[in-house]
Amino acid sequence: MLTEKEVTASRQQDFEYGPTHDVKNTTRWGVEKPPLIETPPEAFCYVWESIGDAGSWDRNPWVWVIEFQRIK
Repeated sequence: MLTEKEVTASRQQDFEYGPTHDVKNTTRWGVEKPPLIETPPEAFCYVWESIGDAGSWDRNPWVWVIEFQRIK
């Protein structure tokens, strides 16, 4: 079970990427990974623009950042 730990607003490209992000498998979101993606920001940009439109990553909009904590 999860509980909300913190909610903040941030620019989309200001995310911190931890070691648990799996860059090699973006297909779990239903998106094929092109061969040149090597970093978490590149993978996130690819998925973001596949959902939005071309150039949506470059606009760097404000987004909600929701941090969760696992509870037992």
